Amino acid sequence: AYWSGHIARHMRTALVPRRQATRALEMRPDPTLGKIAAVSRLGDISLDEFLADPRSGARGFIVIHRGKIVYERYPGMRPDDSLLWASCAKTMTSLLIDLLVDEGKIDLQRPVEAYLPDFRGTAWEGIRVLDVLDMTPGLDTEENDETRRNPDSLAIRLFLADLGTPNRRTGQIETVRDVLKSAKKVRDPGTSFDYGSPVTQALVLLTEEVAQQRWADMLDDRVWSKLYVDGPIQVHLAPDGTAAPYGLVSSRLRDMA
Repeated sequence: AYWSGHIARHMRTALVPRRQATRALEMRPDPTLGKIAAVSRLGDISLDEFLADPRSGARGFIVIHRGKIVYERYPGMRPDDSLLWASCAKTMTSLLIDLLVDEGKIDLQRPVEAYLPDFRGTAWEGIRVLDVLDMTPGLDTEENDETRRNPDSLAIRLFLADLGTPNRRTGQIETVRDVLKSAKKVRDPGTSFDYGSPVTQALVLLTEEVAQQRWADMLDDRVWSKLYVDGPIQVHLAPDGTAAPYGLVSSRLRDMA
């Protein structure tokens, strides 16, 4: 819980500043939302009760409806604290790809190696960018309960590389790029949806290669600088400076929403 709110103290971080004047979202609180109940590990409990219970581990909760804040609570953080986006950050990675498609710089039908020449000769060769976006690459990049328990899985090796932590089997600190290049084919691309952060990470490398720009700088130029946010966004980096926006991004909760 501490780490998720203070990642910039422990990882290299690119700080993307707020560049527009802040424009506050309108408040229209709806007290009925907090009374909505659900069965959880804490029992049959309302949202208000869940957020007030320290056992929930909840840090912040916000609901925006038609551009207005209708529910907002901060049981475990301050409103101006930054908190980990986790996999919600994957949406920004695909957004930047989409912008490059609109600019005519990426063709979704072309293979990965057309944009990442050093991936020729790896299992990524021949896989369309579209299949990477759809998380249907046919590789051993899947992230699930089984692979998260396996220290030799590609997903865990990626996380270790981003954190600068030695591989548990070899004792070596791997690079993000080398981990991705070691992926193996398990099925034909486009045939099965297999969720995995390594797939999103490959899109980060592709974005930087096409734009000839660091991922955080591209996010700054094309997205964050256009928004009327309250504060900066933190893009956390591997030891070699590779951005990890499959999940390692932090900001204020309102700015995320």
